[in-house]
Amino acid sequence: MREQTERLIEVSQLPYVRVQALPQDAQHPVNTSSFIHLRLPEFQDVVYLEHLHSARRVEEPLQVHGYALVFDHLRSEALGPDASRELTERSSIRSRPRTWAGDQEGHD
Repeated sequence: MREQTERLIEVSQLPYVRVQALPQDAQHPVNTSSFIHLRLPEFQDVVYLEHLHSARRVEEPLQVHGYALVFDHLRSEALGPDASRELTERSSIRSRPRTWAGDQEGHD
């Protein structure tokens, strides 16, 4: 997990990437599973839903718009990019194994 958070910190510093963390106490508009909102200029917007045993594309414009509203709300509740990076860095520091005097490996 530490490697993943460190990679996330690294990628979050790229100029074309925006990473925002949603605090646990933030307002969550609905109980959705994860989703991907694909917005490509030459195509109609699509939402991709992935489940344990299946996946589904949502193409109906009204439903896609509903997911866009949820995403906009989540983004408004999330920390900004700098605060999100700081939170991720603190999380990465806490997940590092503790080392003992004379021990090269470290123990939890």
